[in-house]
Order: sequence, then C-alpha cells, then structure tokens
Amino acid sequence: MFRSAATRSANDGDGAASPIQELTSLLEKVEKTVDKSMKNFIDSIAPYENYSVSNEDTSPNKRSSVLDSLIRLRRKENKDDSSPGEKKVDDAADSVAAETSNQDDEKVVPEVENLSLGEDAFVTPKKDSATAATTTETTSNETSAKKKNVFTFEPKEPKARFVPMPYTDMAQMVETVRRIAELVVVGERAAATISSETAKLDSKQWNDDTTEEEKLQDEEYVQIQDKIAEQEPYASIFDLFFEKNGLELITDVLTGKAFDLTTHLDRRVRDIEQAIAVIQNNVEGADEETKLERLDKCESKLKALDELKEMEKYHGMVLLPPLAVATQGFQSVSILVQNVKRATSLFFILSNNHINQLINFPLDDYHIAERSKLESIGGPGVGTTPTFISPRRFSSPELAELTTTFVTFLKSLALRMNAETLQFFLTYPGGTTIESDTDYLEDVNDDPDELNGDDGERPLDEVVGNKSAANAKKANRPVSVKTIQVEFPLYDRALEFCSAQQDSFVRVTAMNICMNTLRLTTVAPKQGEDEPEVDMENATGDSPDAALHNAKALPLRERLAIAQYVCTPSRVEKLASPIFTKLAQLWGILEEQFRDVESSGKEKQLAASNLEEGAKDDPTLRANDKVARAREIARRQKYSSIFCDTSDNLQDELLLLEDVLRVGLTSFNEQTIEMMFATFVYPLLLQPLVVYFQRNPIGAEFLFADALNDHSAGKEVKQSDTTAIEKAVVSAPARSALFCLAAAFQFLTNMPLLRLLFTAVFHPLSPDASGETMIRAKADVACMGDDGKAAIRIDPVDENGKVICETDRSSYAFGTVTGRKTKTATGDSNSEETCVFVLAPALMEILEFNGDDGGIVARSRHNPYRKAIFQCFTLSKEVSDLESLSVIAVDSAVSAFDEKFLSDILFGLDIKRYRDNLPRDEGFKSILSEPDLDDRDIGGPGTLATESRLSLGAPEGGKLGFDYMSEVISAFKSSLINAGPAGKGVWRLDYDMVAAHALLVCVRGNSEAIHRAEAAVKSRCSQAASFLADAPKSIDKFAHEQLSSVWETISPTVEGEENNRDDNLYFGAIMDMIVRGNKPSILSNFLWLKQDLATEEHEVPIYVSISTVGNYSEVGERACTYSPLEAGGAETALKNSVWSTGAWFKINALGSMLESLGNGREHVLQNQKLGGFVFNQSSDPIFPYPADGKTIYSFISSTSDNAMFGVDKKDSTHVEAKPGAVLDLVGKIAFPCVCEVPPACAPLFSEAGAKVVSQGITWQSLYLVILGHDLVLVEPEKRSRGEGRVVTRCKLEDLIIEKDPDDARTDTTARRLIVINYNTDLKPPGLFQFGKAPNPEEQGPFYKVKRWKSGLDIWFENSHALSLAYEKVGQSIAKAKAERGSFIRRYLSEGGV
Repeated sequence: MFRSAATRSANDGDGAASPIQELTSLLEKVEKTVDKSMKNFIDSIAPYENYSVSNEDTSPNKRSSVLDSLIRLRRKENKDDSSPGEKKVDDAADSVAAETSNQDDEKVVPEVENLSLGEDAFVTPKKDSATAATTTETTSNETSAKKKNVFTFEPKEPKARFVPMPYTDMAQMVETVRRIAELVVVGERAAATISSETAKLDSKQWNDDTTEEEKLQDEEYVQIQDKIAEQEPYASIFDLFFEKNGLELITDVLTGKAFDLTTHLDRRVRDIEQAIAVIQNNVEGADEETKLERLDKCESKLKALDELKEMEKYHGMVLLPPLAVATQGFQSVSILVQNVKRATSLFFILSNNHINQLINFPLDDYHIAERSKLESIGGPGVGTTPTFISPRRFSSPELAELTTTFVTFLKSLALRMNAETLQFFLTYPGGTTIESDTDYLEDVNDDPDELNGDDGERPLDEVVGNKSAANAKKANRPVSVKTIQVEFPLYDRALEFCSAQQDSFVRVTAMNICMNTLRLTTVAPKQGEDEPEVDMENATGDSPDAALHNAKALPLRERLAIAQYVCTPSRVEKLASPIFTKLAQLWGILEEQFRDVESSGKEKQLAASNLEEGAKDDPTLRANDKVARAREIARRQKYSSIFCDTSDNLQDELLLLEDVLRVGLTSFNEQTIEMMFATFVYPLLLQPLVVYFQRNPIGAEFLFADALNDHSAGKEVKQSDTTAIEKAVVSAPARSALFCLAAAFQFLTNMPLLRLLFTAVFHPLSPDASGETMIRAKADVACMGDDGKAAIRIDPVDENGKVICETDRSSYAFGTVTGRKTKTATGDSNSEETCVFVLAPALMEILEFNGDDGGIVARSRHNPYRKAIFQCFTLSKEVSDLESLSVIAVDSAVSAFDEKFLSDILFGLDIKRYRDNLPRDEGFKSILSEPDLDDRDIGGPGTLATESRLSLGAPEGGKLGFDYMSEVISAFKSSLINAGPAGKGVWRLDYDMVAAHALLVCVRGNSEAIHRAEAAVKSRCSQAASFLADAPKSIDKFAHEQLSSVWETISPTVEGEENNRDDNLYFGAIMDMIVRGNKPSILSNFLWLKQDLATEEHEVPIYVSISTVGNYSEVGERACTYSPLEAGGAETALKNSVWSTGAWFKINALGSMLESLGNGREHVLQNQKLGGFVFNQSSDPIFPYPADGKTIYSFISSTSDNAMFGVDKKDSTHVEAKPGAVLDLVGKIAFPCVCEVPPACAPLFSEAGAKVVSQGITWQSLYLVILGHDLVLVEPEKRSRGEGRVVTRCKLEDLIIEKDPDDARTDTTARRLIVINYNTDLKPPGLFQFGKAPNPEEQGPFYKVKRWKSGLDIWFENSHALSLAYEKVGQSIAKAKAERGSFIRRYLSEGGV
C-alpha cells in the first residue's frame, strides 16, 4: 500500500525536499486551500454592491434587479482595467479567484432572492444605504404578521452547505490529504524499525575495547546500521505531524470547524483593516484622490461584512468540505489508525480528543448540504420549496461512499479496542467508585418475614413462592448490581448505522462493530486467575493486532459497565430490531413471490395440455407446443432466480441474528428473544397458519381429500376445480410462514431460543393470550459465579460453541429472578432502562412443566399452532401447497433436539403424567370435558359439538384427555406417501424421505411410539399398494390401442372368443412393464450390500433409501415446486407408474425397519445420528455409511422381494427343475436342438452324452422344453425311457428371443434361435455366456442392482423347426411376463404385506 522510504528517496532525486519539509508543505497547503475557499465564499456572499462607490442612483425604487446584474457585470469588467496599485489593494481586500466560475461543487446565483435553507445563492437584494433601516423594519413587521397567519415549515436540522471549491483545488486537496497519511504512516513505521533495530544493536555482545572499525567488520552490524540510516529521514515525521497539529487540522476540515464562517469573517475584516493601514501610511506614494478612493472602497467593504454578520440566514450555518475531500479524509485517518505499529503511537492518536470528534462526525449535515446542492441544480426556484424528507433518507452515490468510508473508519477503531485502549473510548462521567467485589451488588430483601402484600408487585426473588427456587441456584443466578454510568460514543455511533434502511455493507459493518463490543464483556479471566489490571506505562510493545476479539480479559468494572450499557433496552432494540424488520420485509417479499408464481403459472398453461390426442400429428400444433414449453421453462427459471435471491437474503439475516446470539451475553439474548417472539414469530410465523384454516374458501372435502384413503374405500379419485389463484391468495402467507420457520430452525443454534420456539409451535399447551403477566426488570447482566463473586452473565458453551443448558427444559431467566410481575404496561421504572418480558416467560413456564403443577394447565389453552401445522400434513396436494413445506419445517425443528425432549413435548407425556396422577373422581371427568375457550375465535364452545378440521378448536377429550401421540403419528402417516396429480389426468405416488426422517427422529425415543408408527406405516403401505395395483388400468386409458398387440402375444385371437380374453393377464403384462421394464427401470432404486453378496447362505436382500435430512436447499426446492412437463398421456402414465412403484418400495422398506425396531430393538436408534448408515437384519443392525451422512438405507420386505423375483407359491404349474435332475419328458412339448458346449460348461453334461466334435468345437444334442415358467434344456438319456437330464434352466420372464431369417445361410439348412437372458444375477445360467463380464457399479458399501445380459445360440434342423420353437417360446415368454405382473398385482391388491 505504501512505498518504502528507500524507494521514495531514489525516486525523489538529490534536489527533492526532505520528508519533513514535504509534510510541512502539505499541511500548509491544506490550510491555504481552506483559507482561499473561505475567502472566495465570503466575497461571493458579501453585499458589496450596497456600499459600492458609484455616481449612479442605486435606490431600489429607481433600479430594477436586471439593472443590478448589469452594474455588477460592468464593475467586474472595470476591475480588470484598473491600475496596478489599485489591483494590489483589491487583491488584499476584494479579489475573488478566477476559478470560481469553473468550480464544480457550487454555482453562485446572485440574482435569486430568499432561497430556502441550504440554497447555493446567498446574495441578498440590493438596498440603498439611506433606506436600509426603514426597509428592514418594514420587512420585519410584515414577516411577523405573516408568521401569525401562514403555515411555514421550520426545518429542525441545522443549516449546512458545501464550501465552493474549484475542481482543481478540490483534487489537489484530496491528493494532499492522501499523501499526508502516507507520509505519516511511513514515518511511524520508520521510527518503529529504528527502535527495533537499535534494540538489536544493544543486545549484541561487544567487548569494552571493541573499536568502531571492528564493529564494521560484522556483517549484521553493518546491515542494521544501513537499515537505521535508511529510515532516519522519516523517523521524526510522526512526531512532527502532531507537533504541527496535523490530525487536528484534518479533523477540523472534516467536521467543518475549519470553515467556521465567523472566524473567517473576522479574519477577512482584519485583512481589510490591514489594507486600510497600508493605504493610510501611503506606502506606495499615491496621490490624495486615489488614497481617498481606496479608503472609501475598503470602508464600504467593512460595512458590507458587518451587514453580512447580521444576516440571520447565515447564523448557525455549517460549512463543509466537498464530499470527495471528506471521503479521502476519513480514508486517511483510517489508514493512520490501522497501520501504526507501536502501541505508544496508537495511544498518542487516541489520547487526543480529535478521534472523538470524528466519531461524532456530522454526517447528517452532509446529507443536508448534498440535498440542497442537488435541489438547486434544477435552477432558480427549485430549492425554495422546503422538503419534509428526513436528511438520512436522502442519499446519493457520493454520500453512500462517504457513509461507507465513515463506517469503515469506525470499524478500524473497533479493531484497535482492547484492555489498554478501552479508556479512550469508554468514560465514567458519573464518577462511580467500586473498591471490592461486594460493592457491585445491590441490597435485596431476602427476608421472607418482611414479605407482605401482593407478590405481583415485589421482585420475584423476594416472593416466598420463588424463594426456594432462587436459593437452590446460587451459581449463575442473576443478581441485582449497581448501575455504572458510562459514555460510549463509538458504540452509540455504530448503532445509528444498524437500521434496516442502511446499505447492507454499512449495516453489517456497523453490526460487527457492535458485536465486537459485546464480545469484550464475554472474555473473562480463566479459572484461578485474578482480575486483570491495565498497565499503560508498560504497554510499549506493538499496537493491538487488529483481531476482532482480543483474548485478554478486561477488568470486571469495565466488563460490567459495558454490559450494562449495551444491554440497556433502548440500545438492544436499536441493534436487534432491524434484523426482525428485515425478516418481516423478506417475509412479505416471499409472500408476493408465492402469489405470483401460482397465478402466472396457471395463466400460462402449456398448449400441449389442451391438444387432443388425434391432433398431435399436426405440425402446427406441435410447433405451438414447443414454443409454449420453452416459454414455461423460461418463466420457471425467472421465478426460481428471483426466489433464490430472496432466500439468500433471508439466510443472511438469520445468520446475522445467529452471530448476535452467539456472542453469548445472556441479558442481551433474553431481550432479543422476547423481541423476536413479539415482532416476528407470533405475527408472521404462527398466526398465518391459523388464518389459513380460518379463511380458506375451499371445502374440507377437497382440502383434506386423501386419494389413497378414497381409493381404499372404493371411491373414485378425481381432481377438484380449485383455481390456482384461489390457492395462491389463501396459501401464500402460510407458505411464507412455513418457509421462514424452517429456515429459522436450520440456521439458529441458540438452544434456549430453539426450545422456546419449539414450545410455541409444538407443545400441546399454549399461553393464554388474555391477561398475560408482564415482568419488568433491569437488565440482568450479572450473576453469582461459582466462586461466590459477581460475574457477567455469559452463556456457557461446549467445545463446539453450543450453549450448555442445565437440563433439557431449561432456558433463560427472562427477569423472573430480579424482576416484578405486573398485569399492565405501567410501571414506576424508567422505560428506557427497564426490560419488559411477556411471551418468553410464559413459554418458559410451559416448557418447564413436567406434570407437577396443575396451575399451568389451568392457565393455558390448547395450542392452535400445533394443530394447524400437523393438519398441514394432511392437506391435499391438489388444492394446497403447504404439505411439503410443513413437513420440512417440522423436520428442521425436530432435528435440533434429542429423543427424550421430543417425546415429552410432542407426545404430551408431561400432560399424561399429570393426568395419571389425578384422583379418579368426578372432578377429573369435569376437567376432561371442560371447554377450551380461545381468544382468537379459533374453535371455542360453538364449534366443539360439530368439530371440523377447519376450526382448529379444542381437541376431543380436552387438554388432558386428548391422545397427542396419535395426532402426531396420524399426521406423519398422511405425509409419508400420498397420491397427487402429475399432469395429463395422471396420478402418482410420492414418497417423502424428509417426512420419514422426521418420523424416525420423533419416535426413536419411545417404544410405544415405534409400535404405533409401525402400524401406521404398514397401513399406509397397504393403501399405496392397492393404489399401485390399479396403475395398469390408468395406462390402458391412454394407450389402449398401442397395447392391443399385448393381447395377441399373450392370447392369440380365436374366432368367436374375442371377448373372453383374460384381463388379469393383460393388466399383468402392463404391470410387468412398470415393475420390470428397462426404460425407465425400477431397478435404479435398488442396492445390494457388498457384505451380503460375499456369502451365499441366505437370500441377498435389496436395499433402498428411506429417509434423508432436510436442508435449506431442500426448503427452497419445496417452496418452488413445479409439475413436470410431460409430452403425452401414455408416456406420462408409464413414467409416473414407475415413479410410484419406487415410492412404494421406499415405504415398504421403512415399514421393515420399524418392524425390526419393534422386535426388541427400540434402543438401536437412541443417541444415534439419523443419517449415514444402513439398517440391516444382522445382530448389529447399524452399518455405517459416512460418505452419505444424511441418508438412511433399509431393506425391502422379503414378501415384496419374492413378488419381484421369487416364485408364486400359489402357482400349481410350477415345477422345480434343478440342473442335474432327471426330468420326465412324457407329455411335454420338446424341441430337438443342438448347442455349442464351451469347455467351461463341459461338467454340465454326462460323459456318455450325445456329443459331436467338429473343427475343435463340441456340439451337444438337447431338448428345449417349456416347463411351467421356465425354459429348460435337457440332455436326452442314452437309454431313453422318456426322460432327460436337466442341463440348464432360466426364467422365461427374463428372456428375449430372436431368430435367423429364412435366407440367413445357404451352406446349411440349420437355423439359429438367439436367446438373450436379462437377469440381476452376477452368474449366468448354464451354457449362457456374458458378452461382457459384469462390473457392478459401486455406491459406498453397496452395489447397484442391474440386469446383466447373457446369450445362448440354439440350433434347429431347419427353418420349419425353428419357426415352431420360436412361436411357442415367444408366446410362453409373453405369458410368463404377464403372469409375473399378475402375481405382483395380486400381491399389491392384498396389501403388499
């Protein structure tokens, strides 16, 4: 950044000025530029015309303003022609720089009268001296009269404007200020270098008689001397800078003090008086007439300046440098603060009051001046209309740059704040004296005998009912301490830039400054160490290293003073409330985007969706379809991009809140959390969920329609006519609420906050909003430490930085120890110094309820937000967009807690314990049936009799009798897998892996919940299986004609029996296409565990992924879900049927896992991270898979595996025929054939078999036999009795056959049947050969399941024999596939269990 001293010396040359001379010259240049600018400015506004010597009559009654302008122009021309002597006097008293006409920042407009505050023209109307007094008096009287009757705007802000400065002067001043900072930093570093190098010389060991010549022989000594000599010219620059008051000069320029109008007016008067003295002494020997003329001229100027002093419009005016100069000034000071190396240099900079003046920099004045400047650009009259806009709401690019630079300057100061420098930023005007640790504590009444009257008006730690709880917790218990009055200008100034309206960079930088200050209070001495003391005299080393958090602890008094200062409610609000303001703004933006996405999406339906099936061959319609699809894709990309920007901004705000909470200042966190619940959580995250059900125009029949339930009940599944606009208007606020709720649990880690938030959403009880108790308390910044002494209340954290809580139900105190309970908002405490807690203590009371205190049950109501969010699980995807978002919101919430906490809260175990302990009498029954009134018109007595799912009324059985566990598991049952429209009138099953993860997290700590979840999942699996069994019928609706060939293959047409075909085989063939087809293939979801393939003792189970942890990306994807763009109805139906099959296998595997857990393995998942493992059937069911740390894999049931690949045990035609077995061929169709025998397959045949070796190739005579669902090749017995020996067998359903054409070969009549086997086995059937050896794709501990291709050539005697075999085998293959599909359909129809 800076050039070294050696480089500058080399570039400057021998004749260049020394650094000291350069610095002196630069400082003088700044002063001269300031004086010149003010001289020009004063001369431009002084009413010299009123006192000019002229022969003309200048009375206002006889001269117009146009004539005044002409006269001034003529005087300017005459001045150029005046004599040299006259010019010298003019130069001393009246000259105006020629560059003024070229100035860039301001333009003088002398003709404009009575400009508004801050206007650039300051010249008053010309008055004749004889009538000036009369005119002034008359005008004053008229003005007074007008003020009584006419409304006028009186700006409260001070008068401010920029000093006119020519562009050349401004650019020169910017460079001068920059060069001054560069020189000073180079000089300070040079002095630091000389000091360190001199110390090195002093440390060298020399003999007493060592001469200088001998020292010069030491290479290190010479290098040090050279370095010192190199830096010597710059060594005194830093000291000279302060001797010349350089920092004061820059500060005065930035704050406008250097441009004080009164000071410069007095200076201008003195200059003219000196000029008069020169004229009177007649130094130049002028004649008497010239002398008198010059004296008259000077005296008239003195009168004009005196009048200028009396002008009211200039009283209190603040003159400021141009924005470019101010920006460079702060950059220079920041460079100076950031780059000094010696601690003493930093102390010297901070010890002057100039830094405090810069901290109080009048930025608002710059806003006023810039606004006035820009308003005046429009010409005369534009700036005369007063504006009501706040100065801080006005901005320009130049002002934004200045603001950014100023905040960066504040940050540079915060970076240098530590134990030694804190005294320069923190002052004690109150003179508080504290001599020992006990002096911090205030006297509190701990005598229970003196407690009389209403407890509600006493401090809570004095209330008898809280006495035992207070005494039980001495360590870290909040205590009242004396208030230490301090002033902290740096922190207060940084708070001003934390508002939500500030630029993001400015705001984040300011918040970092504040958080750095907060962290100063959280660095305490290590255990066993004494309180630190600040020793300024010995702090002579390097300056602070610019680390945001200095590890050295401050003394307790300073930490306590800062903690009290920053935890004042008014200051907490300034820092924290802008975060919630921004979150509320982003919530509204999300809501608008959700509305727009839905509305515009339906208005731009794809043209292809309206095409008739018969019209799709029309080229014009196909072209329109492509255009419509392209437009839809572009629309989706546009909205996705916009939504990503908003979600990123939301993430930034939540991370900013997380940073504030992670500082760990407990009192500050308590107030922030209370503010969050009052301004963000309840109004924007929870209430929209309730409003959604209250105001939804869609009937419950469609809103809660469950296609799987309806299908199981025999009802027809059909789509509703709900429009997208209706969906968007109603659901947009709730979608935005769920999105933000999920994001909050994703990014916030403060456990006390998360517990309260979880309680507010999911606890069965909710605070009664009517008559809530208010707690008023001073900020509890101190507590009793473990050593019995006062300490700062800091969140204890573990090695990962997470807050450590005493129990799984504990949170913060929220004033419940030292505060007072009231029922109203009034109080005798200063509102700015008193913390008010309402929501957080009420939630904390419910959170800590463990079944003992029945008063909490009586004071609370049922939680409508819990019921709302779980009912979102059951909403129909067709008419609502909330189901998927509510699932990931719940998953994000439950993933933050352990299983015991979740079981107690979600399943209402505390309420159950309380209910079980109640006496079984009539009183208990009355409690169960007592109506639960609601203060928000949600439910209540009027809705209890006809409870509907839309009312969100009290639960059946009351707060105590309701089965909360069933409520949770039933909601998950609906969300795990459901059917929804997928376009083109097709429905499909969707499995939610995030919902599965949330369910496992919730139930893993409770064995009863695991068993209930198992039953619910199996029930849902059966419903999904029944739905999937009818998928072939849906495909037949769209592709009946295309599938007509299936009929012919399975069952050739017999005349007169066309209507007697077997529908089961037809739909079975379609089911086989779905389950066992290749494009797309369901096998892509299947996995084999490598360790299972290594053993052949048992069947190898198939694994699928069943759950995954939701993340923020998943939240965004669910918020912007679009229906797929499919081409045609048949294609859509087939793809969605394959998708549905994959979904069913996942819920099947989830059921298998829960069944295994219920069989004595309930403990397996406790304290286990739910992700990154495989659940298997071995004795150790958890097989780690760390590479995929978010997913759980489980095995599908053996029955479903058998339905896919096994044998139908109800099939009477099945015959077991293993290789080597003897098969009776009598009554069976057998086709004679010949096969080549590879050497590896020779053991399959008997030695006495019918073999022929020709040209080195062994040929074997065989019989091809169709045996049930298998193709069998049989070696005929030598002594034939109608029997044969089985050589190989393969399933017909796995085969594809091809044949040679009739004219394939002319050298022989033999013809070939090519049999291709597609099977998942890694070993081919006997005689079959792989074209390419199987190479299974690995996925961690798995192999992906895939069908491998093997082939066999079977030769027949001639074409006729081949045709007979081809026809029979082909028909048998088709029938076998259809029967396999029928078996699968029957299995699914029976429930898939």
